[in-house]
Amino acid sequence: MEVLMYIGRDGTGRYRYLCSTSREAEGNGFHHDSVYLGVAVDEANLIFQNRKDGIFQLDLDTGEKKPLPNGYVAPKITDHRKKIRLSAIDFGDVFFVDQFIRGNHFDEVIKALGYGNYESLISVIIFYVVSYLPNVWADQWYEGSIIKLLYPNACMNSQRISDLLESVGKPDNVRAFHEKYIRYIYTHYSDDPGILIDSTGLPNAIRIALSQVNNHNGVIEREARFIMVGQITTGLPIYARCVPGNIVDKTTLATTMAIFRELGGKVNLVLADCGYMSAPNLDLFYNQETGELITDYVIRASNSDKRLKEAIQQYRETIGDDQNMFLYRDRVLYGIRTPCKVGESKGKDAYLYLFLDEQRRRDESDRLRHKLVSQEISQEEYLKQKKNVGFFALISGTMRNPEQVIPQYYLREDVEQIFDFSKGYAKLLPIGCRKTETFQGHLMISFIATAIIKMMQLQLKTTDNCLAGKLEALRVTKAEVFSSKIVLTEVNAEGNKILKAFGVSFPKEIPVNHGTLILKDSYLEEFITYKRMMEDEQAAEDRQRAKEEKAAEKKRKAEERAAKKKEKEEKQRQKEFDAAVNDEVKRRMSDEKIKAMYKKQSDK
Repeated sequence: MEVLMYIGRDGTGRYRYLCSTSREAEGNGFHHDSVYLGVAVDEANLIFQNRKDGIFQLDLDTGEKKPLPNGYVAPKITDHRKKIRLSAIDFGDVFFVDQFIRGNHFDEVIKALGYGNYESLISVIIFYVVSYLPNVWADQWYEGSIIKLLYPNACMNSQRISDLLESVGKPDNVRAFHEKYIRYIYTHYSDDPGILIDSTGLPNAIRIALSQVNNHNGVIEREARFIMVGQITTGLPIYARCVPGNIVDKTTLATTMAIFRELGGKVNLVLADCGYMSAPNLDLFYNQETGELITDYVIRASNSDKRLKEAIQQYRETIGDDQNMFLYRDRVLYGIRTPCKVGESKGKDAYLYLFLDEQRRRDESDRLRHKLVSQEISQEEYLKQKKNVGFFALISGTMRNPEQVIPQYYLREDVEQIFDFSKGYAKLLPIGCRKTETFQGHLMISFIATAIIKMMQLQLKTTDNCLAGKLEALRVTKAEVFSSKIVLTEVNAEGNKILKAFGVSFPKEIPVNHGTLILKDSYLEEFITYKRMMEDEQAAEDRQRAKEEKAAEKKRKAEERAAKKKEKEEKQRQKEFDAAVNDEVKRRMSDEKIKAMYKKQSDK
């Protein structure tokens, strides 16, 4: 039966319907039907949008609603109900982050996500970096910021951001990004193969497979587990993956390392917390045929570990000896190294490092005492636990001094700081997605935003977590918008320090052409990348070392000249002394001869 399909409109002319007309089966008339399509986003290309189906492309021949073509940029529909600022807009923070991304060539890595409208993608990433607002307010932020003139084709309404996150969260796009990002880190920052691994819970109320009920440290909640891999040398996040919340950490290590290596990652040292301690995991670091260590590791033993209990029993009386004491930061520690066997077969050689922390012993003793007083534990349990307070152990495949392994293990705090940045600044929490792909896309954008923040922190050489305050110092620089250009307000002292650290300069004014900023390459001529900064520092260190060596050589030569002069003077004094002695000897010999002659004459 032949069906005629066409696009119809409602009485207001705003909404569209798919109308169909077909002949009745008996052939006595026609049957008319209509399906609601919604608002015409791009009627020429049959792009429509409604609340139920979102944005889609209609196939007029079949009536099928299809996803948008890859790379399609939907025309923007202005909501005239919203008030939009047209004069003074935010400039400094957004322009700086955009210049940072461009100057570091990080935009090429972002493009690996394969999203068609790059302007929307980069705008969302910058939004995650500089703004605390939820995604539903992204379009308001966009309208009041210079980002509108940097990327005029971005579409920042809530529905489009959800579509973007869904596209970015597809496995192929996530993999393509990580492959390029890992190569980027090794090329532009450091090729250090040492990694830190840790995970954190992402509480949520989403009904997807990744969100599961979990009991973590006695707290029961629905969550997903977010695993982060950081680089030891730089502290940068280098890879991340998400697993269901009811997956135990120790079961994820083998998969995480395998995927990371397949993506191009290098591993020769792993630092991890006790959640990853298990016999099968320790086997990963050894050659299974020869038992030889192939990947170094430092992992904390859990409090229930039999090896820890045996070491405490053996060394409780002697670990506090003076020769075992050392300082780490503001703590007094005592440490002993002892060999042990690890792996499922208990045949792999390793070392257990037992430590006693005096501050930790006092804190844990106070907590135990409070539990005893509040009758949470019995007196017998109190006395049993009190014997082991303050002790902890690390297990490693390499023999080191105890005072060397502690600083290496506590580098793991860098990963915890990455989580702090993600949750505090990069919108990792709270999570309001409804699809697995959208959820994964949100994690991906948050990961990228966190990486950008850590890169900036790394270059500023600060461990201060309040990087947002530094960006806020730049945000006070506004832009007065005119038809042909924007004129910038002054940059404050704190903002100038940040710009100087990166070699970024704000021009007095920037031309505008048809609603787009005309950026010049000269804005980035003096941009200082991390690699350039490290090369400049190395060159400065080399110059300082050469200067010191030259000064030392000059001093050495001066000392040699002084020594030679002293030696010469000493020889001259010795010569004069010898001459004087000879003269005295001659004089005395002459006197003796004269006396002998007088005596001889007198005898005659």
